[in-house]
Amino acid sequence: MIKPLFSSTKSRGDYFEKLARSHLENAGLKHFFANYYCRYGELDLVMLCPGKTVVFVEVKYRESTEFGHVLEMVTTAKKKKVRLAASHFLLKHPKLANFNCRFDVVGIHPNNDQGPEKILWVENAFS
Repeated sequence: MIKPLFSSTKSRGDYFEKLARSHLENAGLKHFFANYYCRYGELDLVMLCPGKTVVFVEVKYRESTEFGHVLEMVTTAKKKKVRLAASHFLLKHPKLANFNCRFDVVGIHPNNDQGPEKILWVENAFS
């Protein structure tokens, strides 16, 4: 696999969010919303899981593990922002009010220079 070139940080983020979305859809989740912004923060992906569950997904990518694992990038402060943004999202989408909610993290990092990226999906990563 040829490593993609990105013209901006946004294009890099979009690429890895699409990769995560595809991975989750292949696992049976249904896409509902991407890149929800509010004053509290951003939600990368909002997916629906069979059985009336809204899944708020934080997507993280890291070029290497030299400075820690990709999942360590989801700090306490980031979790707080995601929870607040999720609450705001649910207020704006009242039809989801009776759904269960969970917070997942998808960590993506390169396998090597030639292979595809490794995707690590952690369900219920935080509450």
